[in-house]
Amino acid sequence: MKKYRGKLRVLPILGILITFPLINVFSQTPEWVSTYGTNTPYSGESHITGFGMSTVSEEATAEEVLAIAEANSRSDLIQKITVDVSSLSQIFEEETNGNYSSQTMFATESSSNLSIYGLSRENYVDGNRVYVLTSVSRENLFGQYVSNRKELLSQFTSSVENGKASLENGNKELALSQFIEAKPLYAELIKAWMITRSLESSVTEGKERSWSPDNIRADMEYVDRQINELTNRKVNSLDDAVWVMVNNFGSESEKNHSLNMGSITFEDSGISSVFANFLRQNLLQELGAKTSWNIVEANAQLKQDPTHILTGTFWNAGNNVDVLLDVREIKTGTVIASSNASISQSIVEESGLQLIPDNYENAVKDLEALKENKGDSRGLKLEVWTTKGSDQLVYEEGELMEVSLQVNIPSYIRILYHLNDGTRVLLTDSHFINERAVNKSYTLPYQFECVAPFGVEMMQVIAQTEPFERLQTKMVDGIPYLAEDLEEFLSNTRGFKIKKQEAQQAEEVLTITTMPKLVN
Repeated sequence: MKKYRGKLRVLPILGILITFPLINVFSQTPEWVSTYGTNTPYSGESHITGFGMSTVSEEATAEEVLAIAEANSRSDLIQKITVDVSSLSQIFEEETNGNYSSQTMFATESSSNLSIYGLSRENYVDGNRVYVLTSVSRENLFGQYVSNRKELLSQFTSSVENGKASLENGNKELALSQFIEAKPLYAELIKAWMITRSLESSVTEGKERSWSPDNIRADMEYVDRQINELTNRKVNSLDDAVWVMVNNFGSESEKNHSLNMGSITFEDSGISSVFANFLRQNLLQELGAKTSWNIVEANAQLKQDPTHILTGTFWNAGNNVDVLLDVREIKTGTVIASSNASISQSIVEESGLQLIPDNYENAVKDLEALKENKGDSRGLKLEVWTTKGSDQLVYEEGELMEVSLQVNIPSYIRILYHLNDGTRVLLTDSHFINERAVNKSYTLPYQFECVAPFGVEMMQVIAQTEPFERLQTKMVDGIPYLAEDLEEFLSNTRGFKIKKQEAQQAEEVLTITTMPKLVN
């Protein structure tokens, strides 16, 4: 994707007292405010905290500004749990030799939409800034998810036992339905267990450690075997794989869900491929024909947002390529349906479809470098999205990509585009979003057209409350390319916060898989 084209006021104290009557603006500034949520009244062993802030503007009501700060604070808290779950999933993979790879991928992905009860909030106003600290007791949250795990285990066990009973009674159709019901319960069980593990501390240590997914792994393997045997179609082609996955979603496929079809990506990389995109497009057709779901594309002009999303992952499993699809409620992240297929490597090879992009290995290395040492944004909230969303993006030849972003406090913006050949283009440097434009979407004044060569590309967006230091670039055909390597660039850019202790910095990376247009 190489081508591109492309009212706030400081309210008086009296006004703040009227607007925010529950906030004591005369009290001494709390330490959690002055340290941007770094130092709080809570121990990390006993509580998880999230920090959020927003800027008061003429066009936003007090309730709207406070709601933004509260949402940012809750998002920060959940992000900390998600990071812990993600780290745990990597350790878990090593401990179990990859036996739960697909489930841990989805656990990490869906933990960003957690249902959390018992949150406490503290608010503070200083000039035109609103600050919120959200906290939750580790012990209470741990208890919530232990209870959730126990309830899910009961439901999973019942589904498996009911399936066995139906099979013994000769009712194969009912048995298949009951085994299919067990699959999303298993995915939710893995997630609940991983969250409880991530919440462990000195307060909860030793509680519920006797249970692990190994306790029911044999049951789940039995379920998968029975589903494969009871399904009246073997996977001898990619069309067969699509048919099997669509028909094994069970009774959920008969409900009128408004569903967005996300991408199918390789392992936990967030990177797609021509092979995965072929499956996705054929799944879209089959889902539209054989389910009651209202299938919508991410870039469609919708009257209402979709309530569910279908995402998938695939990985090499010996002589097969395994594909797992999950349907989740967008609001809660709960898996409501799950389906999978195992495709022979020979079928994939005969199709001529590229399994992973040519620059996959280099892209993964760059993504790992971009994820490392990002640090704490200290309350600066940056959101970046395209007309196709922000996760697992796929663009075909000729498609245009439009990018928008939003920050919660005045910031300078730097945008770097990492091309699939390893070069990096400086698109925007030190564009300033002032107080009138905070909490509003800003769309880049140019579009991106997907053209060859294809592969994995990344857009790195950095927001900073202080002007950026000058970058070393070299001009090629009028386009500024980064002159330093990625490691040096990241060291210089992220080191800025150390030099200027008061500076706030946030960073987001969009991963984009580009590919030729598929011809059916």
